[in-house]
Amino acid sequence: MNNKLWNEEHLYTTLIDSQITRVERLRTGNSSVLISEFGGRVVGLFPSTDLPNTLLVHPDIVNQIKNRDWCLGGERQWIAPQQDYFFTNPESFDGFLVQDSVDPGTYKKATDFEYIKNFSIYNYITRQTIDNCTSRRTFSPVQKDPFDSGIAFAGVSIFDSLLIPGCSNHYSAWSITMVATCGTSRPGTIFFPSRNPSKVTPYFSPLPSSRFATHVDYARFLIDSKDPFKCATEPDGTDWENPVKIVYCAPFDKSDIWYCVVKVSHDLPKTQDECVDIPAGGRDGKKGAIQGYNHGYGSTLLYGEIELQFTKGDATHPSHGKHDLLSYCGSKNEIFELLKVLLRTDDVMVY
Repeated sequence: MNNKLWNEEHLYTTLIDSQITRVERLRTGNSSVLISEFGGRVVGLFPSTDLPNTLLVHPDIVNQIKNRDWCLGGERQWIAPQQDYFFTNPESFDGFLVQDSVDPGTYKKATDFEYIKNFSIYNYITRQTIDNCTSRRTFSPVQKDPFDSGIAFAGVSIFDSLLIPGCSNHYSAWSITMVATCGTSRPGTIFFPSRNPSKVTPYFSPLPSSRFATHVDYARFLIDSKDPFKCATEPDGTDWENPVKIVYCAPFDKSDIWYCVVKVSHDLPKTQDECVDIPAGGRDGKKGAIQGYNHGYGSTLLYGEIELQFTKGDATHPSHGKHDLLSYCGSKNEIFELLKVLLRTDDVMVY
C-alpha cells in the first residue's frame, strides 16, 4: 500500500458518496478545508483545490471508517498522557491499543462548526473506567494568511475542550496532525522554532545525529517513516514570542511543488509541571507539549505527526486550547522563504 495524493473533489465525493459520514466543506477563495463528523477531525487541508491534500489521509478511508479504525489520517484529538490511556501494560509502555471510544469515537455535529462526543474511557494506570467524559471540537476557516506569504494558503482554527470527570490524575487534550512523507528518497522535515534548540528532547530513545540537528533558531527532525522516533520542545526552550510552535515541510511525490503545515498557538503548558505526557524513560524524564513523531514499525503508510498538547485538566476543570492549523504550497524557493519567516531565522536547512 502506498500513500495516496488525494485531490479535494475526489476526497469529498468519495466520503459523500459512501454515505458513512457527514462532511463539511469550508471554502475560502481557492482553498478548502474538509471536516469529517466521523472521528471529529480535519481530513482535508487544500491551499488550492487543484493541488493535493497537505494532510495524510488513508488511501482506503471508506473501509477504515466502516471498520471504525482510528488510522484515518488528518488532524484528530487524542488524550495525554499516552501511558495512561493507550498502553495495556503502561509501566513498560507495552501493549499499544487505541480505545474505540477515544478514536474514532462518536462525534455528533452540534452546530455549524461544533462537534461533541460523550464517551467512557479506561485508565490503565489506575485501572478505572471513567464515564461521562466530553470532548468538544470547534472548527472555523482562517480567512486570511497571517503571514502574508503571497502563495497558496489554507487554514482552519480549532478549539479543543476535553473533560474527564472524577479523574484522579491530570490529562490534556492533544491535537495530532498526520503528514505524509515520500520515505527515504524524498523525506520531510519537522522544525521546532526554539530560543534554545538544545531543549528539544527525545521521547522514545536517543536521536541519532543523522536524524536530528540543532541550529541557532530552531531544531530539525528527519521524517521518512523508517524508524520510530519522537522528540519534543521543553517549555523552557520554547520561543513564546513566536506564535508558530511546530512546522512540517516536504515535497509532494514526483512533483516540483513543496508544501508546509504549521501549528500556531498560545495555549500551551509553560512549565514542566503543566506538561502531562510521560516520556518512555519514565515520569522523571524531561517533558514537552510540542511534539514531532516519525512513524516506523514496518507500516505500509509513510507518515509523521506534528502535535500540540494543551492546558492541564483535572476532575472538574477541562483541558482546553485553541490553535490554527495552516498549510502552504509553492515552489521550493517560495516555501524556503516562508520557512525563514515562520522560524524567524536567516537560513533554513531541510533533510
